[in-house]
Amino acid sequence: MRKGRVSKPVGGKGENGGSSMPEPCSCNNGHEVAFVCRRCKIPICSKCRTAKHKHHESGRIREVAEELKTDIQKTASERCCKDKMDSILKRKKAIQAFKDESLRTESHEIDRIDEHFNTLYKHLDEIRKELVTAVSSAIRKDTEYLEREERSLDKIANSITKMCEDAEKLTAQSDMEIVKTGYAFFEDMKDAMETDVGPPAVDQAFSVSFEPGSVDQTLLMRMFGEVFEGEAIGGGVYTVQQKMTFNIASVPGLIRMFNVSGLGRISDLCHGVTNDDCWVGSGRSNQVKLVGVSGDERRVINLGVGGCRGMTRTDDGYMYMSCGDKCIYEVQPNLKVSKWRVMPFSPCCLTSDPRTNDLLVCDGGHRGGIFTITNSGVEKILPDVPFECAIDIAVNSVGDMCVCDSDQHRVLLFNSNQHHIGTYDTCSQNLGLRDKFRPISVVCDNETNFVIVDEANFMLHFIDRVGVLLFKFSTRQDCPTRPLSVSLSKAGLLWVGFDGGNVCVFNLLPVMPQEYGYAGFLP
Repeated sequence: MRKGRVSKPVGGKGENGGSSMPEPCSCNNGHEVAFVCRRCKIPICSKCRTAKHKHHESGRIREVAEELKTDIQKTASERCCKDKMDSILKRKKAIQAFKDESLRTESHEIDRIDEHFNTLYKHLDEIRKELVTAVSSAIRKDTEYLEREERSLDKIANSITKMCEDAEKLTAQSDMEIVKTGYAFFEDMKDAMETDVGPPAVDQAFSVSFEPGSVDQTLLMRMFGEVFEGEAIGGGVYTVQQKMTFNIASVPGLIRMFNVSGLGRISDLCHGVTNDDCWVGSGRSNQVKLVGVSGDERRVINLGVGGCRGMTRTDDGYMYMSCGDKCIYEVQPNLKVSKWRVMPFSPCCLTSDPRTNDLLVCDGGHRGGIFTITNSGVEKILPDVPFECAIDIAVNSVGDMCVCDSDQHRVLLFNSNQHHIGTYDTCSQNLGLRDKFRPISVVCDNETNFVIVDEANFMLHFIDRVGVLLFKFSTRQDCPTRPLSVSLSKAGLLWVGFDGGNVCVFNLLPVMPQEYGYAGFLP
């Protein structure tokens, strides 16, 4: 039965079966409706019937009303209505049964997870005890050694003090006594003064041993970054140079590394339509390529405008790319490319606000700033912040902004009201880096944290929304060239672009925090 508005009956019989007053035709004044156009399903007059509805099938109002009445009564009484209701009830019962089964499955899976985590915690506790015992033993040995050295230094100091006191007595004796004992005095003083007392600052290192197979040492090395130096010795002994405490949610595990031909320097990445592909761009090539996790090239966009400097995707499936000609190009879902906006500067990166789909762009020039692009135009934001070189920006799900100011070797964080809420740099954090921190790319994870590419130190820094370091991750073990760009898919695949056209794809593995420099991980 066709759904629609029920009109008041016209012509023939009224609602109570009695005669109703004839109604005038809305198209022809002075004519009364007496027919119904079966095609248009509206009442018409005799003039309409011979003109506008000339070729349409029509009938008198009384006849059509009787036909409709019969059809309505027949439809309402037919078996199909009952069958439909029965099918609805059966579907509802099936839905309820599925919900009940889902609840039982959920309970069972939670029990399995709890059992798994109890086993894992037990394993981690054993590792923690081994580490605590090893660290405490090593420190006790170092302390005993230093105490022995301290006693030796006291003995030397007392000897020198006594000889200085004896010198006054010696000089007061006769010439013969001075000649007899003076040479021996000088020998003793020379020995005392030439005794090696070590450097002014004591920097003792200690060793921590792991049973073979008890810890994934390759993953542990990468999680600690520069804390563990050198290769495994014997059963897996590493030299620990400092103690660190981790409070992290995940650590990258390498899935695949491959090279994208013809690009050279991977300046930017942008996750694709699916969870297993990513757009790869370079400022040295006019091509932007869509590649899969295995490195297969799936699509190619030819820009022809001096290379891609930045790109982002909005929730409606459109991509935007900033290029060397000061233009931002729009790429439709069908890959049709068109010039979208001409900027007064050379934009170096693009990102989109996940809450509004508005674009944010960085002016990577000297003392450049951050701009937002809306339908009404281009507006500079954070005008009072003295950026030296704002090279990349990311926005998390609650509107916090993370800006890489590479020449100042820092990352600045702002909330959705553009108030400064944190700074991450070599001064505010004890990073222990070999070279100056140089943030060159940033992306937000699926929560509110940020992942920062440190080009100078071949590292990824994971920080929270106010700039607190969660952990550092070295990329040297996976790719020897410098990391330059990063992107993260909704499925948790972390794509990192490197110099030389290399791309690494990581899967974020969940871990639990532990003390004494160790963070556990799920096998």
